Amino acid sequence: MIESFLQIHPGFKLNGKEHSISDLISKKNQFFFSKELTDFFLEWFNKKSVITIATSGSTGKPKKVLLNKNDMIASAKNTGNYFKLK
Repeated sequence: MIESFLQIHPGFKLNGKEHSISDLISKKNQFFFSKELTDFFLEWFNKKSVITIATSGSTGKPKKVLLNKNDMIASAKNTGNYFKLK
Protein backbone atom coordinates (compact mmCIF):
# COMPACT_ATOMS: atom_id res chain seq x y z
CA MET A 1 0.00 0.00 0.00
CA ILE A 2 1.39 3.39 -0.99
CA GLU A 3 1.63 5.95 1.81
CA SER A 4 -0.80 8.85 1.51
CA PHE A 5 2.04 11.39 1.54
CA LEU A 6 3.45 9.84 -1.65
CA GLN A 7 0.31 10.85 -3.55
CA ILE A 8 -1.03 14.18 -4.76
CA HIS A 9 -4.64 15.15 -4.07
CA PRO A 10 -6.52 14.97 -7.40
CA GLY A 11 -7.59 18.62 -7.13
CA PHE A 12 -4.16 19.97 -6.16
CA LYS A 13 -2.93 22.94 -8.19
CA LEU A 14 0.02 25.23 -7.60
CA ASN A 15 0.04 28.63 -9.28
CA GLY A 16 -3.13 27.53 -11.11
CA LYS A 17 -1.49 24.48 -12.72
CA GLU A 18 -1.54 20.75 -12.06
CA HIS A 19 1.83 19.14 -11.34
CA SER A 20 3.20 15.63 -10.97
CA ILE A 21 5.38 14.65 -8.03
CA SER A 22 8.40 14.62 -10.36
CA ASP A 23 7.58 18.23 -11.37
CA LEU A 24 7.41 19.29 -7.73
CA ILE A 25 10.69 17.70 -6.68
CA SER A 26 12.68 18.64 -9.78
CA LYS A 27 15.59 20.97 -8.99
CA LYS A 28 15.05 22.64 -12.39
CA ASN A 29 11.70 23.94 -11.14
CA GLN A 30 13.37 26.08 -8.48
CA PHE A 31 13.01 28.76 -11.16
CA PHE A 32 9.21 28.46 -10.82
CA PHE A 33 9.04 27.50 -7.13
CA SER A 34 11.17 28.95 -4.36
CA LYS A 35 14.12 26.92 -3.09
CA GLU A 36 12.30 26.54 0.24
CA LEU A 37 9.19 25.14 -1.47
CA THR A 38 11.25 22.77 -3.63
CA ASP A 39 13.15 21.60 -0.52
CA PHE A 40 9.81 21.04 1.27
CA PHE A 41 8.52 18.94 -1.65
CA LEU A 42 11.75 16.90 -1.70
CA GLU A 43 11.34 16.10 1.99
CA TRP A 44 7.57 15.58 1.82
CA PHE A 45 7.70 13.11 -1.07
CA ASN A 46 10.56 10.99 0.26
CA LYS A 47 9.61 7.64 1.79
CA LYS A 48 10.17 8.70 5.39
CA SER A 49 7.04 8.98 7.53
CA VAL A 50 8.27 12.15 9.27
CA ILE A 51 9.29 15.62 8.13
CA THR A 52 11.43 18.28 9.80
CA ILE A 53 9.72 21.67 10.11
CA ALA A 54 11.09 24.89 11.59
CA THR A 55 8.96 26.69 14.15
CA SER A 56 8.13 30.36 13.57
CA GLY A 57 10.48 31.58 16.26
CA SER A 58 7.81 33.93 17.60
CA THR A 59 9.05 33.45 21.18
CA GLY A 60 12.75 33.12 20.40
CA LYS A 61 15.06 31.45 17.93
CA PRO A 62 13.25 29.11 15.48
CA LYS A 63 13.62 25.43 16.36
CA LYS A 64 13.37 22.34 14.19
CA VAL A 65 10.66 19.83 15.08
CA LEU A 66 9.94 16.38 13.68
CA LEU A 67 6.31 15.82 12.63
CA ASN A 68 4.53 12.70 11.42
CA LYS A 69 3.33 13.26 7.85
CA ASN A 70 0.14 11.24 8.32
CA ASP A 71 -0.72 13.37 11.37
CA MET A 72 -0.27 16.50 9.23
CA ILE A 73 -2.58 15.04 6.56
CA ALA A 74 -5.20 14.15 9.18
CA SER A 75 -5.00 17.67 10.62
CA ALA A 76 -5.45 19.24 7.18
CA LYS A 77 -8.44 16.98 6.42
CA ASN A 78 -10.06 17.76 9.77
CA THR A 79 -9.55 21.49 9.23
CA GLY A 80 -11.08 21.22 5.76
CA ASN A 81 -14.04 19.25 7.11
CA TYR A 82 -14.62 21.73 9.94
CA PHE A 83 -14.67 24.68 7.50
CA LYS A 84 -16.63 22.63 4.90
CA LEU A 85 -13.89 23.01 2.28
CA LYS A 86 -13.78 20.82 -0.80
